[in-house]
Amino acid sequence: SRGEATAPVTVVEFTDFQCPACAAMHPVLEEVLKSYGNKVRFVARDFPLNQHEWARKAAEAANAANAQGKFFEYINVLFKNQSALDIASLKKYASDLGLDRAKFDAALDSGQYAAEVSHDVADGEAYGVDATPTIFINGVRLRNMTAEGLRAAIDGAAAARTAPTQRGASK
Repeated sequence: SRGEATAPVTVVEFTDFQCPACAAMHPVLEEVLKSYGNKVRFVARDFPLNQHEWARKAAEAANAANAQGKFFEYINVLFKNQSALDIASLKKYASDLGLDRAKFDAALDSGQYAAEVSHDVADGEAYGVDATPTIFINGVRLRNMTAEGLRAAIDGAAAARTAPTQRGASK
């Protein structure tokens, strides 16, 4: 995740690193979120689709990169190299980013993060995720997957959080 846990708006994305639509949405999401600074928290969740041969291992690799503090840098590389997400390529990207390869390789080879990826998938299924990318803004599923739609949903969620309550209002 990125941003303060206490931010008034939380954006949660269920993503698949081999999904072309996820790769197309990634720069849009990055650009929009950048404009909100610490007012928005972003949480990335794994949802590798079964039809994508390397998506699950890529998700595990992203978790291994996260353990070394380079999650967002690593996923940028994954989205730019969707046609090369085999094990050797995942390890090469770790080297390119200066990760500790012994730790990274051990985590990837042992499946250290497989249960975490499965947990994200189970959560996604419980929330009704059936495709990627799927984005929730303060728990509400985003339907308009454009920069404008994302901004409108974030602004709406922020306004809802700051709206005064009518309970206890005097006459």
